[in-house]
Amino acid sequence: MAYRPDVNDPFYGGEKVPTLSWRDLPVGSTFTVEVLEEAKALQGRNYDTNEPDWWDAARTQPKMNAVINVLVRQGPHSVGEQRSIWAQIPSKMFLALKDAQKAAGAKLAPGGILHLRFDGEEPHKDKKKNAIKLYAAKYEPAAQADPFGDASPTQTPQPARQAWVTAARPATPSTPTKGW
Repeated sequence: MAYRPDVNDPFYGGEKVPTLSWRDLPVGSTFTVEVLEEAKALQGRNYDTNEPDWWDAARTQPKMNAVINVLVRQGPHSVGEQRSIWAQIPSKMFLALKDAQKAAGAKLAPGGILHLRFDGEEPHKDKKKNAIKLYAAKYEPAAQADPFGDASPTQTPQPARQAWVTAARPATPSTPTKGW
């Protein structure tokens, strides 16, 4: 399923991003992806009808998904391509992503690197349905850049720091000022 944005989303640019597929991959298959956008919560779609999906017949409880657009860096396929990761809430993929985010101490954000591994399967309670895929995830947040381009004050060599501070002072004050 491709990323299908809300029609009321004013920032939607018209691109559909194919889903990252785990179909027919062996246990142990791993993807390394770069997060391109913050996760979005979107209503899932019924695979048979392509209509919005609901947990109940009265259509009061929508099936929601956490959707993350990524760039595949390494993996069994799609390397160098944009993909979306759909994690139904709740699901094994959702729990793996949530645990990875918690372990990293940071939200999944642009520039971060996410490692996803297919860890196995467990039988579904409903014998008519496919086995439930199990996943593991690890997240490496993007390095936080200094908006001024400086290193932290404790790591800045004294001459460079002096130059930055003195650049804010008047070169030759016309009248003496206290503290300068």
